[in-house]
Amino acid sequence: MSTTILDRVVEVQDQVIDGFGQVKTPAVNATETATKFVQERAEVALRPVPMAEKLPTPEELLNAQFDFAGKLLDTSKDVALAVAKAAAPVTNKWLDRKPKPVRSKKAA
Repeated sequence: MSTTILDRVVEVQDQVIDGFGQVKTPAVNATETATKFVQERAEVALRPVPMAEKLPTPEELLNAQFDFAGKLLDTSKDVALAVAKAAAPVTNKWLDRKPKPVRSKKAA
C-alpha cells in the first residue's frame, strides 16, 4: 500500500541526509588545509577589502540565506498542501480512496 512506499521513500531520504552529514568533517578539514596553505604563501598579498566592515561575515550571510530558504520551503509546503487538498476530490476517486471523515466538534 502507499504507506509501504512512503516508508521506503522516507528511509532513502534519511540515508541521503545521513550521507550529506558525513561530508562535514572532510569539508572542514579540506578548508582548514587550504586556508593554512593560503596564509603561509599569500599573507602579504591578502590586504583588507575596501569597506570590509560593511560586508557580512560568512556566518551572517549563511544564516540569512538558510533562514530565507527555510521560509521559502515552509511557504512552498503550504502552497503544495493547499493544491493537494483542492485536487483531493479527483485524486481520491482516481486512487479509489474514501475521503477522510470530518470530525464534528462537540459542544463543551
